[in-house]
Amino acid sequence: MTATREIEDSKRCPFCGSNTNLNKLGRLGLSTEELEIIAQHAKDGTLKNMLTVAQIALQALDPEKTTSKFQVGDAISKLREASNQSLKAFIQETKEFIERLFVESDYIVKEYEEKSKGMIQAFEKEIA
Repeated sequence: MTATREIEDSKRCPFCGSNTNLNKLGRLGLSTEELEIIAQHAKDGTLKNMLTVAQIALQALDPEKTTSKFQVGDAISKLREASNQSLKAFIQETKEFIERLFVESDYIVKEYEEKSKGMIQAFEKEIA
């Protein structure tokens, strides 16, 4: 009776074509439908891509890996924000420095003109 039961529980594997015990597939967590999907991907030449996508999806769903990815992403965002703020502050400081430079250069020129005005007048008197 056990042999009969095994025959009843067997089905042709869509992936490799051999007779497969459905109970053994069930223990592996695979159904014949899932094997048919794998077989179709193998036939289409997309099995490697499908496994790669599945692996990426599983990693994305892994809480530890997901948490570390979010932490890295969060750290990058914070660095980007700090960099942007530093750049904005640098630009503002540079603008203020240039403005002060122009204001102070005008003051220096006016101060020089005032000081030299007396010397120029004295020189003009000596020449005249």
